[in-house]
Amino acid sequence: ITMIRSLWTSAKSILSTKLQPRLPLKLNRSPKRIPAFILFFLLINQAFAQLILVHEHENPKKRDRFFAGSPMTYVHQNGIRFSGYLESILDSSIILSGEEVLLSDIKTILHHRRGIQFLSNLSLTGAVFYVGLDLTNALLSRSKPLIGSEVLPIGAALAGSGLILRSFRYNRRKVSDKRKLKVLDTSPK
Repeated sequence: ITMIRSLWTSAKSILSTKLQPRLPLKLNRSPKRIPAFILFFLLINQAFAQLILVHEHENPKKRDRFFAGSPMTYVHQNGIRFSGYLESILDSSIILSGEEVLLSDIKTILHHRRGIQFLSNLSLTGAVFYVGLDLTNALLSRSKPLIGSEVLPIGAALAGSGLILRSFRYNRRKVSDKRKLKVLDTSPK
């Protein structure tokens, strides 16, 4: 019993010291630190400033924004398609994969549709696997004809839909007077 009492009193003393309210800490606010704090935030704001290439639209939510390092595909005024990574953005031009391109030379921006590209690849792969699976089954069972009459139309339909979807993988957005290319500077002035 004495052992239990001693454990109880030691636990009670530990709990009473942990549950005592603590006094608030005294903050040392030095007036010398305030200008350094403000200077730090002004410099950090300037460090994250960058130029953004914006393709305007009537609806601000549908604007295309391109940052340095993002992939970009466009059609030049002479009709040739160029693709690459946007290395840097200048005031009236961009550098795309090491070559400088004037903004006035860009005729159309091609916006990649990843969902349609995925469906196209899935359809083409499905056609190959469907016909291949039927061919493998016929070879293993040694049946004639090797490819069944109902397999070829389904495989051709899958392959045809994949090829048709491939032509819709880019959304063409023309550069015009209403939809201009602009360089947006995000640095504070």
